[in-house]
Amino acid sequence: MERWAWMRSGWMPVWGLFGVACTGSPKTTPSDAPALPPSEETDTNDTPDSAEPSDSADSADSGSPVPPDRITVTISEPVICAHPSSRETEGPFESIHDTEGLDSIDHFGGGLPGATSSAAVGDLDGDGILDLIYGKPDGPRVMLGQGDGTFRAAPDGAWPLPDDTPAVSGIVLADLDLDGDLDAVVTDRFHPPARYMNRGDGTFEARWDLGRERAELGHHGPSLGDIDGDGHLDLLVGGHQTSTFVPAESTPASRAGWFSLSTGALVDRSDDLPAEAHQGYTFVVAQLDLDDDGSTDTYFANDHGSFGPSNALLWGTGEAPERTLIPDTTDSGLEVHMAAMAIAAGDLNHDGLPDLALSNWGSPKLFLSDPAWGWFDAALSRGLDHAPEASVGWGTDFGDYDNDGDLDVYMVFGVLPGGADDGRPNPNEQADMFFENMGDAYFESIGGALGIDDIYAGRTAMMVDLNKDGFLDLYLGRQLRPPRVWMARCSDARWLSIALADASPNPQAYGAKVELETADGTQTRWIQGGGQSFGASKPPVAHFGLGTADSVATARITWPDGSTTVLHDLETRR
Repeated sequence: MERWAWMRSGWMPVWGLFGVACTGSPKTTPSDAPALPPSEETDTNDTPDSAEPSDSADSADSGSPVPPDRITVTISEPVICAHPSSRETEGPFESIHDTEGLDSIDHFGGGLPGATSSAAVGDLDGDGILDLIYGKPDGPRVMLGQGDGTFRAAPDGAWPLPDDTPAVSGIVLADLDLDGDLDAVVTDRFHPPARYMNRGDGTFEARWDLGRERAELGHHGPSLGDIDGDGHLDLLVGGHQTSTFVPAESTPASRAGWFSLSTGALVDRSDDLPAEAHQGYTFVVAQLDLDDDGSTDTYFANDHGSFGPSNALLWGTGEAPERTLIPDTTDSGLEVHMAAMAIAAGDLNHDGLPDLALSNWGSPKLFLSDPAWGWFDAALSRGLDHAPEASVGWGTDFGDYDNDGDLDVYMVFGVLPGGADDGRPNPNEQADMFFENMGDAYFESIGGALGIDDIYAGRTAMMVDLNKDGFLDLYLGRQLRPPRVWMARCSDARWLSIALADASPNPQAYGAKVELETADGTQTRWIQGGGQSFGASKPPVAHFGLGTADSVATARITWPDGSTTVLHDLETRR
């Protein structure tokens, strides 16, 4: 088994990396090796001189350590901000006017919420620059990144469009055939999930493993992870409504879906899900190890809580490779009734367990973990609340926008066309919000001050470093207008970005956990394959803001199979 962890460089045509490669069962074909930038060291036996502080793997309280003689670490040069004062004088974000790219896209349209604003970010053509796949009424489109927050449409034919019009509800990226490039899994409301296989140049061919017959499926919120512990990816999707959004009472919830990729193709295992998975109007399904026991749990964020089922938590149980999911009977605090639209996961209180922010039609939820008592909603007491003029929340994401060492919240809002529900506000113009973490998970709303309070039917929200300068940029998908991008201006604040590659059937290491120990404490990130925000899929990168720290004492990686890699004395801004 070969594994790599790499530390991102900024503003370069390739990924700067530190690579952690551990070989237990060497692969026999080149296509089984993780894709690496051509300019970087790929020897899995010799440790480069630049990696001297980080060439060991230590024992830990749980998980099997990776043998230290099978580790290679390559570290990029530091990325230094050229104009740190501009962030203070001109503001943290610059709105990008991409007249030849995103701005030229015709409006997304469509009355079904989320059907045309899904998005996935990743390097599709292997040039080291992040690209974009987004949903349109007539199918997804590929936009090739230019490295500066702008995009250009891929050539005609890059994405095969079906004869009928799909209502795209989610896009997730992964290297499904282990050939070193990113493929896509796409869900929509009226057809079974499909694989789109990358030819290696950012163009795709469709694989409809489950057929293309139109059906009332209502799929939403796809995520990839390893549910049963067999080492292969599993696709999990929620079931929402199949036709019009309102009145919801006339359109019952659709069944959720579990699809195994153990054979390379999508194989339906939906009957193996508990009944609770099928009962709610699900917008997003997150795959996370919520109790840190080494197995994948799943959390269904369900809409229409005023009359429908609550959110649903299913615990992973049993031994690999035959783990299953069982309903929650622990009174976890997560199974609440609400109009949930999106999920963001991160460790706000530094206890090593995921905390969750959920958008809502009404007050959002902020579930903080307590190892003894489960989760409790602290949104109002911590300052995470909507405004009367911003009532219908959608995409939500965690990220450290100012690299000060704590997670902030980006939450977007937007009118629900034709929506009415018990008199709850639904104005045509609803301003997006940004909540800065002022310390200890107490938040202050600053979206207006940042100039990112867009009012036009926001749906998908992502915080992602598009130009690899170490500062998180903002992506906004809108239902009725083209997407928007705000590029972050850099400063002298330190940061570290870590991405993983695993030469297994789970090459992006979805389900892994990355922990950094610094003088200020421990930060934790989880590598997720979709199940984020609203119909979104971000690059599998763990980004850490580190304030003034020039080095990190320890970085600990817990791989999806439970084995561990520990690195020491890592320099920051890489």
